[in-house]
Amino acid sequence: MGFHELVTEYEVERAKALAEHLAKYVSTRKEIRNFREEILGGRLLSPEEADTFVSSAATCYADRFDFRRYGIPFTGHQATLVEEKADELHTDADES
Repeated sequence: MGFHELVTEYEVERAKALAEHLAKYVSTRKEIRNFREEILGGRLLSPEEADTFVSSAATCYADRFDFRRYGIPFTGHQATLVEEKADELHTDADES
């Protein structure tokens, strides 16, 4: 069953209107403008780029300093989580 079979045309149009409103609203927020400038180089992502960006293992597990340190572009990279070992993670406080 396709997306348009699950929602009415009215719901699709309302979703588009809400998305447009939210886009205008967030563009007025200083932290959003700073993020776009600092991380995205002042440009907006396409829907496909945004999906790739938020689903990347690198953007989930690395911070912006890791990206810069290792020369990884914030967009256009490919990252795969090979293995996660949460049980091996600890802090210095754990050793005392």
